[in-house]
Amino acid sequence: PDPIPPWGEIMRSTCTLMRSFGGGFLALEHGKVVEIQEFDLDPAAVHEYTSHYHTQDILMSASPRPSGTWLDTQKALTNAQRSCNAYYQDFMLKHSMGQYLSLVVEETPSYGAAINFQREKAEDSDDFLRSPAIVAFKNAILHALGERRKRLSEWVVTAEEVLVRFDEALCLVHAAGSIVHASPLAAPMLEEHSGLRIRGGQFWHPVREVRQLVDDALARMAAGGQSARL
Repeated sequence: PDPIPPWGEIMRSTCTLMRSFGGGFLALEHGKVVEIQEFDLDPAAVHEYTSHYHTQDILMSASPRPSGTWLDTQKALTNAQRSCNAYYQDFMLKHSMGQYLSLVVEETPSYGAAINFQREKAEDSDDFLRSPAIVAFKNAILHALGERRKRLSEWVVTAEEVLVRFDEALCLVHAAGSIVHASPLAAPMLEEHSGLRIRGGQFWHPVREVRQLVDDALARMAAGGQSARL
């Protein structure tokens, strides 16, 4: 609930709890990295992951998993598979990651967010992840996520109730162009016959130049909090 959450301190202390040398928060949308906050990791590893290796991540799945699910690279591959897996051999071992554990924060068919912890030495994690301290950490994350969803839902309902009185539509769009929420009045404005429309869950326009203007405006507003008119 802090205005500026002390994520640096939170993640560093949690890395100690998780017996890891580093960690980070990772979010992907439509297979692309849209956010990464790393703590005590090699910048070269972060660059290699975002530019290439995220497409080979052995913990990724086409089927969404429930929030609070723990993922473990030791369980994702057998010993035989590890010896010939490019992600494990060329990326993980190169950057001293003998193992990493990942806590699923949220997953949908198009979006995934997780908190990852990198370990230098691999070990069996079943009993460790069931220990009281780790369970308390996971429950704290899930509680915070629940509160965040509740506040977002309340905000959306309130905003729509106000705007509908003025016959105005509400459409929440991620900085990368993905539609987060569209009010009932917004849907008819974004149908196939419109210039600006929803296509594959994305804010989209058939004219490339216009689409680029929209993308640039979204990125500018997300970064600086400034309004824009097109």
